[in-house]
Amino acid sequence: MPKSTLRVLLVENEKDHVYLIQCFCSMWEINILLDVAMDDVEAKVKIKGNEYDVVLMDVRLGIVDGRELTQHIRREIMVETPIIAVTAYASSEDRLKCLESGMNDYMSKPVDHEGLKEKILEWVR
Repeated sequence: MPKSTLRVLLVENEKDHVYLIQCFCSMWEINILLDVAMDDVEAKVKIKGNEYDVVLMDVRLGIVDGRELTQHIRREIMVETPIIAVTAYASSEDRLKCLESGMNDYMSKPVDHEGLKEKILEWVR
């Protein structure tokens, strides 16, 4: 398990889900610095100005969805940080669309805290 603090960006516009992920992170026996972006504009600013170990990306953000934002991050900002889709879209077609947009992995909601922890650690090891 990583010994240093993991920097995680959560891109999520639902306050209840943000709170849930914050609670999960506080339960784990790993140091996580969770940063939150509530929309695509805030996410772009934070990604440009910080180095994250992993990004947790909701797909349904509003005007620009998480897949479009991921494409922008990959093509325009040129960041290769692992991006994990965390979304209510649960079909295999939805998973494929997320991966095709440049996301590295996928989790469907509702998220269980142990599964999320393992997914994050899988990408930062």
